Amino acid sequence: MLHLPLVLLVWVSLYSVTRSQTVSCDEKSELRDTAQSPTFPSNKAADFTKPCLLTFVAQNDDRIKLVFPDLQKMAKNGTSCSDNYVKFANEQAGLTSATSYCDGILPPPFVSQGNTVFIQYKIQNSSVNSFAVQLTPSNVIVNFTLHV
Repeated sequence: MLHLPLVLLVWVSLYSVTRSQTVSCDEKSELRDTAQSPTFPSNKAADFTKPCLLTFVAQNDDRIKLVFPDLQKMAKNGTSCSDNYVKFANEQAGLTSATSYCDGILPPPFVSQGNTVFIQYKIQNSSVNSFAVQLTPSNVIVNFTLHV
């Protein structure tokens, strides 16, 4: 009977060690006054069993312009972007219905409605699949009406 608690204790200890070594692929960054062109995933050892969430916040009320110059390293599965994709939205909840992009399906430039933008990506093999994004903060009002 003593063996069962000992086995349980060893299992819990191993589970805790394994779980604590898992590194999330989620990231949050603040954008300053200059453009950035990071490549993701930035941590190749992260846990990619679920989609990763990137949150970018611009200073003040600056909007954020996203440009994906190339998604050739985001291999598609047949004709779909189900295994490797990137998608973006103004709100985290909007990612559920956002369009997925991958190799051969390049997204148009996107300007956020506020000072935050969310990017979700999924990667099957982080040593092969990656993407770059150009992030440009801007306080320029995109939509305006001129009355003469």
